Amino acid sequence: MASSLAPLDDGMSTTGISLNTQDLAHLLTTGKWARFIAIVSFISIGLSVLGLVFVGSSFASVGAASPLAFAPLIGGVWIVVLYAIIIGIQLYPTIKLFQFSNGIMDAVNSRNGVAASTAFAALKSLYKFLGILVIVFIAIYVLLIGGVLLGGAVI
Repeated sequence: MASSLAPLDDGMSTTGISLNTQDLAHLLTTGKWARFIAIVSFISIGLSVLGLVFVGSSFASVGAASPLAFAPLIGGVWIVVLYAIIIGIQLYPTIKLFQFSNGIMDAVNSRNGVAASTAFAALKSLYKFLGILVIVFIAIYVLLIGGVLLGGAVI
């Protein structure tokens, strides 16, 4: 029973791996593409933050013009907060992808094992984060489907 609770990567070998020239070329190409994707993601996050500033100020001005004192709390502020959380969630995997790309390209170019270990640690963190995010979304879907089924059964 204890083995069923082990992490997904439990029991994987950490020795005996050797890379040939073609493997190193593949890793270098992967690093270049990872860097490109990370840079585009950073730009996208920056544009999203800029959009958040404009959207946030728009919602604040709409709420200020309302005769109701609590009008900004009805929708605008929550949309801005949700948008900020989504941007924050996007930032972590982008940073890890960028760390992987820099580390793996440095490791391949200089044959530096420490840089390779650091790069693969960043890649592990990236996939661990994405795995947890998938679990969270599956849980949300299950709750939503369960709510719809229960709501439909009541009606």
